[in-house]
Amino acid sequence: MPQSINLLAAKQPNIGKLVRALWQVLNLSKESFATEFGVSFPTINWWKNGYVTPSLLGMLRIGA
Repeated sequence: MPQSINLLAAKQPNIGKLVRALWQVLNLSKESFATEFGVSFPTINWWKNGYVTPSLLGMLRIGA
Protein backbone atom coordinates (compact mmCIF):
# COMPACT_ATOMS: atom_id res chain seq x y z
CA MET A 1 0.00 0.00 0.00
CA PRO A 2 1.44 3.39 -0.92
CA GLN A 3 2.62 5.51 1.96
CA SER A 4 0.30 8.39 1.00
CA ILE A 5 -2.73 6.13 1.54
CA ASN A 6 -1.37 5.05 4.91
CA LEU A 7 -0.93 8.69 5.93
CA LEU A 8 -4.49 9.49 4.88
CA ALA A 9 -5.80 6.55 6.86
CA ALA A 10 -3.90 7.70 9.94
CA LYS A 11 -5.48 11.17 9.75
CA GLN A 12 -9.09 9.97 9.57
CA PRO A 13 -11.28 9.84 12.69
CA ASN A 14 -11.79 6.36 14.04
CA ILE A 15 -15.07 5.69 12.24
CA GLY A 16 -13.85 2.17 11.46
CA LYS A 17 -14.30 1.00 15.05
CA LEU A 18 -17.79 2.48 15.15
CA VAL A 19 -18.78 0.81 11.88
CA ARG A 20 -17.44 -2.55 13.02
CA ALA A 21 -19.15 -2.28 16.40
CA LEU A 22 -22.44 -1.38 14.76
CA TRP A 23 -22.54 -4.33 12.39
CA GLN A 24 -21.58 -6.66 15.23
CA VAL A 25 -24.17 -5.25 17.66
CA LEU A 26 -26.82 -5.42 14.94
CA ASN A 27 -25.68 -8.98 14.21
CA LEU A 28 -25.29 -8.22 10.50
CA SER A 29 -22.69 -9.29 7.98
CA LYS A 30 -20.78 -6.47 6.30
CA GLU A 31 -22.83 -7.10 3.18
CA SER A 32 -26.13 -6.86 5.08
CA PHE A 33 -24.90 -3.80 6.97
CA ALA A 34 -24.04 -2.09 3.68
CA THR A 35 -27.48 -2.88 2.25
CA GLU A 36 -29.23 -1.72 5.43
CA PHE A 37 -27.41 1.61 5.37
CA GLY A 38 -27.70 2.15 1.63
CA VAL A 39 -24.03 1.91 0.70
CA SER A 40 -21.90 -0.61 -1.15
CA PHE A 41 -19.86 -3.37 0.47
CA PRO A 42 -16.57 -1.75 -0.67
CA THR A 43 -17.67 1.50 0.98
CA ILE A 44 -18.03 -0.31 4.30
CA ASN A 45 -14.50 -1.68 3.91
CA TRP A 46 -13.11 1.78 3.10
CA TRP A 47 -14.81 3.22 6.19
CA LYS A 48 -13.68 0.30 8.35
CA ASN A 49 -10.06 0.58 7.20
CA GLY A 50 -10.03 4.36 7.63
CA TYR A 51 -9.26 5.23 4.01
CA VAL A 52 -12.29 7.51 3.78
CA THR A 53 -14.85 8.85 6.19
CA PRO A 54 -18.55 8.67 5.50
CA SER A 55 -20.26 11.64 3.91
CA LEU A 56 -22.55 13.70 6.08
CA LEU A 57 -25.46 11.55 4.93
CA GLY A 58 -23.48 8.39 5.72
CA MET A 59 -22.61 9.74 9.17
CA LEU A 60 -26.27 10.48 9.84
CA ARG A 61 -27.25 6.99 8.72
CA ILE A 62 -24.80 5.28 11.08
CA GLY A 63 -25.45 7.71 13.92
CA ALA A 64 -21.90 9.01 14.20
